[in-house]
Amino acid sequence: MKGLKKYRSISDYETYTVKEIAKKLNINVRSVYKYYAKGMKPIENSKPLLFAGTTVKEFIKGRLKQRKLKEKLKFNEFFCFKCKKAVTANNITIENTGKKLGNYELCIKKGLCNVCNSKVVKLCSSKE
Repeated sequence: MKGLKKYRSISDYETYTVKEIAKKLNINVRSVYKYYAKGMKPIENSKPLLFAGTTVKEFIKGRLKQRKLKEKLKFNEFFCFKCKKAVTANNITIENTGKKLGNYELCIKKGLCNVCNSKVVKLCSSKE
């Protein structure tokens, strides 16, 4: 995602090929094809694929905005990477790391996802 922040280098009034977008954003060509598959609209009937600058900018701004819409987990919730959502857990254990986080000690909560039964982990402070 670090290259996407360079979207300002794309002009609204130009058209770009897949390779040009990749070069401008400093990302892999495959990533541009993934964006195309996820809904970035090319100019109709263009061979090779051509994208309007405004379309590219809007798509990337939407991707960046999605990344910022993170929800804070509640005390008893974990993020399960297999389910890709916030879940509650079974068999929760808390381990102290011995490291400080401000005035509090850093802890690690571990458990098993209620949905898919995979391991879930969450960092917390002794305050919690």
